[in-house]
Amino acid sequence: MRTYQLTPEQLERLRNGESLDDILKGESEVTKQKIDWLKREVIHAHKLLTEKEQECEQLKQEVERWKEFWADATRELRALRLYALQKLQKDVYES
Repeated sequence: MRTYQLTPEQLERLRNGESLDDILKGESEVTKQKIDWLKREVIHAHKLLTEKEQECEQLKQEVERWKEFWADATRELRALRLYALQKLQKDVYES
């Protein structure tokens, strides 16, 4: 023997003469609809997560490119300063 926990609405329907099978079948349909909706939500969430992971990876790559650019620019600036200092020393002491 199976026991069921009916909601007040289902209990009222049972008291009004509706068969238990019909009541439970309707609830089964609602449950299936909820499960289908949740499956769609899972798929959507997975797609969104994948997009955000790709976006994070692209941003990490962009950060690396900017770090390399900054390092190159810093090295070039140091070289130019050294060149300017050497040129100044040469002009001052050799003139």
